[in-house]
Amino acid sequence: MDLEELRAFLAVADSGSFLTAAKSLRLSRATLRRRIDQLEARAGVMLVDRTRTGVLLTEAGTMLAGRGRLMVQEASALIESVREVGAEPAGVLRILLPVGLPPHLLTPLLGFVRARYPRISYRVHFSDDPVGGIIENVDLALHFGDRSPSGPWVSREMVRVRVWIVV
Repeated sequence: MDLEELRAFLAVADSGSFLTAAKSLRLSRATLRRRIDQLEARAGVMLVDRTRTGVLLTEAGTMLAGRGRLMVQEASALIESVREVGAEPAGVLRILLPVGLPPHLLTPLLGFVRARYPRISYRVHFSDDPVGGIIENVDLALHFGDRSPSGPWVSREMVRVRVWIVV
C-alpha cells in the first residue's frame, strides 16, 4: 500500500468530502480521486460511497481508516526518530591542545561532551604552540594567551584565568 494513497484516503474519511480533502492536501480533486481509486483497486473493495452530499465510508473503509491512522502515526514517528539520529553529532573530533594543560581540567570537559554526544570519539594531540603554525587535520585547537591569534579560523575566548607564581 502506498502511504500517500493512505494519507489521501484518511483526509477524505476525516472531512467527508473530496473537495475539502483536496484543499487540505493541496491536490487537485482529480488527483485525489485517482489516489482513492488506486487504493480501492489494491484493496479489491470499495472504501467510500460517493454521494451528492459527500462521502461515506463503507465497512471496509471504516476498518482501513482506524488501522490506517495508526500506520500513518507510526510512519511519522519512525521518520522523526530517524531525523533525530541523523541530527546527533557523530564522528571523530580532532583536538589540538597546548602542552601544560592540566589533565584534571580536560577530563571532566571531555566526559561531559562524551555523555552528551555519545557518538563522538576524540583524537587528542598536544603541541608547544597549537596555533603557531599551519593547522591541518584539526577541528578544535585550544591555546593560552592574552589575545586571540590571527589566522583564517574562528577564535573565541572561553575563559580568563589569573596566573599566580609562587616562589
